[in-house]
Amino acid sequence: MKPSYFIFSVAALLISLAPGALAEGQAPAAELALKTVVLDAGHGGRDPGCVSGDGKTYEKDIVLRITLRLKELIEESFPGVNVLTTRDKDVFIPLIERARFATRNNADLFISIHINAQRKGSNANGFSVHLLGQSQDKNKDTYAFNMDVCQRENSVIYLEDDYNTNYKGLNDDDPQTAIFLNLMHTAYREQSLLFADKVNDEIKTSSVLRRSNGVMQNNFAVLRLATMPAVLLELGFITNPVDLETLRNPDKLEQLSVSLFNAFSRYKEMYDASVRIESMATEIPAVSADTLKRSVLYAIQIFASGKTLPKDDSRFLGYKPLVIQGSSINRYFICSGENLAEVSEHLPKVREKYPDSFLVQIIDGKEVRRVK
Repeated sequence: MKPSYFIFSVAALLISLAPGALAEGQAPAAELALKTVVLDAGHGGRDPGCVSGDGKTYEKDIVLRITLRLKELIEESFPGVNVLTTRDKDVFIPLIERARFATRNNADLFISIHINAQRKGSNANGFSVHLLGQSQDKNKDTYAFNMDVCQRENSVIYLEDDYNTNYKGLNDDDPQTAIFLNLMHTAYREQSLLFADKVNDEIKTSSVLRRSNGVMQNNFAVLRLATMPAVLLELGFITNPVDLETLRNPDKLEQLSVSLFNAFSRYKEMYDASVRIESMATEIPAVSADTLKRSVLYAIQIFASGKTLPKDDSRFLGYKPLVIQGSSINRYFICSGENLAEVSEHLPKVREKYPDSFLVQIIDGKEVRRVK
């Protein structure tokens, strides 16, 4: 399948999600809630994924166990949610088929579950959460680390019989790929980031794995082929003795599964609440009388980052920034003010530098709502 197919699909989806695209007779908010989640147990069949040093433990088996338990937890608590898995047994599924499966089933969220590994002699440990994007600093060790992980996870395509056709043109230097990645990044970045932040927070809180390596942007093939909010999880290092002990412990795997469920539960609550707000909106979300008594600002969100930047950083274009900190991600805003019309006047200029920037309403300095 060529990139142009994905570009067309995503563009069509963006149009369908645009304000006003749901014409007369549109579905009520309940119908727009998070209804379908696809859980993707990485690897499988002839692709074992990462293997422990003693050769006794395979990534494909651990992630399948976590995936099936997470499915049970979601179904028990949210009977209205359709929980689908790309595999429920030890079979090989091509990366492109995992993404197609999620698209065919109109998934609202795609979660790909993996276990990490490092070269012999490394003591790397902990978990990380990944969303679609490019590692930003090629001079830092994290870039090289991320590239190693990407190359390993993406290398599974060479086990596929028709990889030359399925992935033709899907490389970083291809112009169509660049357009496709930009569309995907724009359409689902914020939602993917919100879910990723919740996963990072929940696993850190549980302490089931010793270390959080943070939320990262990467060009994983399975993510760039997914046409919905999507994250890839690396839940510990099978090459690290302490992490391996955790991954072999049924009680610890249960804790991991519960942490992922808690993140999903929080994300669904937020997702459904935003739908209820936006389904009633015209150009600006409805604001209750109670909200009016609270501190309300409008601003332009320009980007989110795990880095803490100084307020005189040139990336703020000379504006005084407003920062809202998450557990691992900082969201950066500029041009804040109480008058929406005045803030809106800055948006065209800001978009010359940040095409994906958008207007938000910030309540009490922490609750952020996107302004349509």
